[in-house]
Amino acid sequence: MDAPIFDKEHMSYWPDEVRGAPNAILRSSLFSVSLPPSVPNGDGGFSRPFLSRRLRSASNGIIIIYSGEPLDWHDFYVWLELIHQSRYQAGPSMEFGMVATSARSLLTELGRNGSGANCKLLFESIRRLHSGTVEINAGQYCYSGRLLDEVEPDEVTKRYRITINPDLKNLFGTNGWTGLNVEQLIKLRKKRLAKWLFCFYSSHKNTDKYLYKAITIQSICGSVNEDLFGFRRDLKKALTDLSAATGWECWIDKHNNVRVKKNAA
Repeated sequence: MDAPIFDKEHMSYWPDEVRGAPNAILRSSLFSVSLPPSVPNGDGGFSRPFLSRRLRSASNGIIIIYSGEPLDWHDFYVWLELIHQSRYQAGPSMEFGMVATSARSLLTELGRNGSGANCKLLFESIRRLHSGTVEINAGQYCYSGRLLDEVEPDEVTKRYRITINPDLKNLFGTNGWTGLNVEQLIKLRKKRLAKWLFCFYSSHKNTDKYLYKAITIQSICGSVNEDLFGFRRDLKKALTDLSAATGWECWIDKHNNVRVKKNAA
């Protein structure tokens, strides 16, 4: 039976002011801070190299195995918006319905205009999210499958019908997800490391309980900068940007621990 099409008469699982995402993904490099490499595809263009069952860096024992083209933060924003538009509440639990939308409408929600270039970027993101597969094990929160289960694009009308695998709700549960503040996400849109830090620390209720070294953050976020000194410089700048966008207190202490205090917001 077809998944129900989401309409706003359904009671939302979270409000429009936030975007919900599983903590397991927010605490990983599935969507890397580094731009994915491109290789010639034989047609005069470039594509991303295929990853076969590649282990993605993650924190606190989370295991994520990914197969497909590497995903970037534009892909993350697209996926986040599609998850947002497809969620609805059935009784005490969350379910996912089918999203029926146009490229222009989706781009508007993403804060982009409907130019041909942006429509092409959107199409490529949706294609990557549909073709790749993940295996995620985060204790009681587990999922194996596609990030977008079914995609029916019409390149002429630029409309999509997209279905989310209902099993994806297993990653959310009651306490396995975080509502990300949209206004703060927008402020950090062009700052890859700062927005990764925002998502990562948003997923932690008690940031004093878990202290992460700069070298640990370097690994978890998927940075390809192997120079710890250089990454630490980038991290310091990103923490400044994060503080400006959120009001959080963010710094690196004398023991090289990244410190974030959200009660300053």
